[in-house]
Amino acid sequence: MQVQAPAKINLSFRIKGRREDGFHEIETLMAPVTLTDRLTIDRVSSGGGIDFSCDDPSLPPGGDNLVVKAASLFRETANVSDGVKIALEKRIPHGAGLGGGSSDAASTLLRLE
Repeated sequence: MQVQAPAKINLSFRIKGRREDGFHEIETLMAPVTLTDRLTIDRVSSGGGIDFSCDDPSLPPGGDNLVVKAASLFRETANVSDGVKIALEKRIPHGAGLGGGSSDAASTLLRLE
């Protein structure tokens, strides 16, 4: 199944402080834009892992990728043993502040539920 992961722009953005997990608390107002990444996600019943691919070689391919982190956390939390195959087609520029990585991770979670 394919899912679109929309980019967003921040209309306001305020960093409120660092959390114990190393991430920051933020206060933001954002709006989606029409630019999207596309994720193709399929369950694989024959076994266990996450098979991730991306057409942008500058992104981390493994456990450092937010899509893989989201899928791993979902599988752990939901006690899912089936594997999953995820292909990411990047259209949102990496590092442009448009929330592509976060949107990709959130869209992965929505599709896996």
